[in-house]
Amino acid sequence: VRMWTAAQIYIYGILVYFIENRKHGLWWASGSLLVHFSFLFPLILLLLYLFLPKRLGIYLVFFIATLFITDISIMDLKSYLLFLPEIFQPRVNAYTGAEYIAKVEKSAADYNWYVGFAATALKISIYSLLLILILHGRKLLKKDKTFLNFICFVLLFFGWANLISTFPSGGRFLAIANSLSMIFIILYLVKYKINWSVRFVRILVIPLLLFYVVFSIRVGFDYMGISTFIGNPFSALLLEDSTPLIEIVKSLI
Repeated sequence: VRMWTAAQIYIYGILVYFIENRKHGLWWASGSLLVHFSFLFPLILLLLYLFLPKRLGIYLVFFIATLFITDISIMDLKSYLLFLPEIFQPRVNAYTGAEYIAKVEKSAADYNWYVGFAATALKISIYSLLLILILHGRKLLKKDKTFLNFICFVLLFFGWANLISTFPSGGRFLAIANSLSMIFIILYLVKYKINWSVRFVRILVIPLLLFYVVFSIRVGFDYMGISTFIGNPFSALLLEDSTPLIEIVKSLI
């Protein structure tokens, strides 16, 4: 809960800062650190971006390069994190420990095929749409400073998320990268006219996105019950059933 609450705060701050061009969005993004310590790194990335050149080509090359990096030494990462204050060290040791790594790997090995395919479907969809829109709108983006700054940061964040996802639990930041990317894609498609190549790619990825949506709803059924839809202070006094919706669905089939 803390992780995803912090993620919502961070994303909101990013949108306020980049899309609405309001500087207090930086304060909102900084507030995510008060909810989850791991957002120290996205905040450092955001502050670093403020001083970097806003050239789309640089961030695009960085993003594409990170797609081919599949392994980074855990021990090297651990040594790099020694600069953190002492309060963070127990968490660093926990997330880079051998037991935790083995647990994450075993959990991943037990997944059904559609779990991996759903992640791949989303990845292909976002990568395809991002790249085709950047190629389609390279001239438009040079004139639209708001969109240019936003997509540059999205590519920087996505590249960093690709790198950090090679570590146990690092993949959680890909959810933020995916969210920011989809926001850019939606805003672009709403604002600008598109050509046949963008339409073609958009049609191709629709089945993949639908698969991911259906999969996400199915996962949600494991954590939702009847009270999700009818829950209120009065029904809580009478309804104590916490049976997941998926169990109810299975009983009806």
